[in-house]
Amino acid sequence: MGVLVPAIRLPKDYSRVEHFRQLAADGVAGFLIFGGDREFLPPLIEGLREAAGRQLLFMTDAERGLGQQVEGCLDLPPLMAVGATLSEERAYEHGRATALEARAIGINMLLAPVADVLSHATNPIIGNRSFGANPETVAALVAAWIAGAQDQGVLACAKHFPGHGHTHVDSHEDLPIVDADRATLDCRELVPFRAAIRAGVGAIMTAHVAYPALDPEPRLPASLSAPILRALLRHDLGFGGLVLSDALVMAGLLAAGEGPDPLTEADAAVRCVWAGCDLLLYPADPHATADALAAAHEERRIDLSGVEGRLALTLADLQVDFPEAQPLAADHLYDAYGLARDGVTVLRDATGLLPLQVRPGDGVMAILIDDDDVPGREAAFRDSGHAFPAGLTRLTDWEGDDDHPLLALVDEAQLLVLAIASAQRAWKGRAGLKPSLAALVGRLVERAGSKTVCLLLSSPGVLAGVDPRPPTLVSAWGDASVTVRAALDVLLGGGPMRGLDPVPDSEPL
Repeated sequence: MGVLVPAIRLPKDYSRVEHFRQLAADGVAGFLIFGGDREFLPPLIEGLREAAGRQLLFMTDAERGLGQQVEGCLDLPPLMAVGATLSEERAYEHGRATALEARAIGINMLLAPVADVLSHATNPIIGNRSFGANPETVAALVAAWIAGAQDQGVLACAKHFPGHGHTHVDSHEDLPIVDADRATLDCRELVPFRAAIRAGVGAIMTAHVAYPALDPEPRLPASLSAPILRALLRHDLGFGGLVLSDALVMAGLLAAGEGPDPLTEADAAVRCVWAGCDLLLYPADPHATADALAAAHEERRIDLSGVEGRLALTLADLQVDFPEAQPLAADHLYDAYGLARDGVTVLRDATGLLPLQVRPGDGVMAILIDDDDVPGREAAFRDSGHAFPAGLTRLTDWEGDDDHPLLALVDEAQLLVLAIASAQRAWKGRAGLKPSLAALVGRLVERAGSKTVCLLLSSPGVLAGVDPRPPTLVSAWGDASVTVRAALDVLLGGGPMRGLDPVPDSEPL
């Protein structure tokens, strides 16, 4: 049980508190938290610690601030917005603000930053979660983010080793294979992980991705590869911290079975530990998985003693004196706005439309293309203080109706702000818009022409399949409220757009 980190999904799992208290008493290493809120999550965490009678790891995915998971916490711009600023100071503050809120709630490990180099623009799972496409820039920002978090006494976890940025497949759905040669991997994928190790990162998460240049066994993900985890990560790169598997429930891991049948979770767990993983995230059946690990240890197929030692050292590090946990202050909100503002980037201005000269009463229309159908996603447009006299609407699908009254409104508008929101999500399986929405964007661009400003609230891979391309393209990189407000302030206010494209070196769309 001591190598397992079960997942708690809130709010539904508030009703299963006794189950998780029993797992804590039975000896799990900690818990992976999804969701929750500022009011009820801290007492839940403290109750689990009391049930365990020892220190536990409480971790969460917080690549965009703790608000990515915990309601009421700060939802920061994504890491790609940081990459657009090229600012190590911004990266440090991003990590610091995330850690401040995490520690105040009781979370002591952040499953961030993403250290993947986005060398494939239409990567279906990484996208704006990455700092960008330049390995050296990503490395510098990864190291700064880690320092910001760990200076507050919260462990960071760089992911997904040895790199998930050049994949065409989501590892939640299937096993991606990166066919790059060793020299390419050395100067691209591995650069940020070397920087993370030099920065003293507490943990590294493995990728459920195969790399034939690092391990010739076909269809063997890094999570199951001793040459990648023991020889490369431990020996060659000298990493001495915790190695975490990505989630055991993911198809990219379970697809490594022999023949047509996938691996069982129990077999995958044993093989992960044999390859060099210390902790296994998200077991669906912790007790059955623990039984399989115990049997493998008794049969000397794996050795759990080294895992126990590394975990003990890591937990001891959390007892070292750090600054007192601090609440999030107003200046962190201002810093988030400043980061979002500085990250706004002009990607294309073919007709010289920028900077905009918008006067009160001008016929400005806004259309939000919402690829994920998130209710209320347009709220930041309404709350930003900017009026859209010619209309504001959110579209989640399109039937291809040429007589739709919306198109007539587009014809009459003086300026069309065409905002596109599409999140990088597990099991979504694509970076681009759904076909109907991609066709709609192309039709709107054709119809509105040079009076269209396309505002990306995601990474540029979202435009895969859109034809024609928008002549004026601005990216804010994410869709958090603070990001949208800052982008509209800069765009409609005619202000300077200081961001630099963090993915110019990725494969073209």
